[in-house]
Amino acid sequence: MARIKYPAVFVAGAFLCWGIMHYVQTTERNKADRRFEEIYKVLTKVGQHQYCLGDTQVRNMHYAKPHDEPHWLCSECGDLANSSKVGEVVAVPKDRLSELRGSHPNDSDQSPAISPVETLTISEELDAILFLLKTQQAHAHTRMYTEEMINHYLKKHDHDKPGEHGKCPDCIKLRKRQITGVEFISRKEYNALLKLEKEGQIE
Repeated sequence: MARIKYPAVFVAGAFLCWGIMHYVQTTERNKADRRFEEIYKVLTKVGQHQYCLGDTQVRNMHYAKPHDEPHWLCSECGDLANSSKVGEVVAVPKDRLSELRGSHPNDSDQSPAISPVETLTISEELDAILFLLKTQQAHAHTRMYTEEMINHYLKKHDHDKPGEHGKCPDCIKLRKRQITGVEFISRKEYNALLKLEKEGQIE
C-alpha cells in the first residue's frame, strides 16, 4: 500500500511533464511555421526579381540581335504584336481579367464554400520550398542563356550560332571559365610555378 500511497502525485507529475512537452513542441512548431512563412516570402520576392531580370534580358536580346520577324517567346515581339492588334493571344493582367470576368456573374448567386485551413507537414513544406527553388533555377537558366546570346552578338563572335547549344567556340570557352573555380595569387608566384612545371617536364 505504501507504494501507491500518493497516486495523485504521480498522475499530476505525469500530466505536468506531458503539458511541458506539448508546450515545447507547439512553440517549436510555431517558430518553424514562422520561418517557413519567411522563406516563402523571400523566395517569392526573389522569383519576381528573377522574372523581371529575365524578361528585360529577353527584350534586350530583341534589340541586340534585331528580329526581322516575330520570334517565339520574345516578350518584345509579343508587345509589338499586341500594340498592332495582331495575333491570336493577348496578355491581360490578372486583376484586369478578374474584373472583366466579374462583370458577368454566373447564374448562381451562392457564395463559394470556404475550405478549411490545412496544416502542412514538414515534408510537404520542404516539397513546396524545393519546388520554388527549382522555379528559381529555371529563371536563372533563362537569364544565363539570354545573356550568353547577347554577349555573342555584341562581341561579334565569328561562329554563326550563339552559345553552347550553337557550338560557338568562344561561348563555350567563356562558359568553361565562368564555372571553373579559381584562386587569386601573385603574378610572380604564378610565373615561378609555371617555370617549375616546365623544368619538371624537361626532366
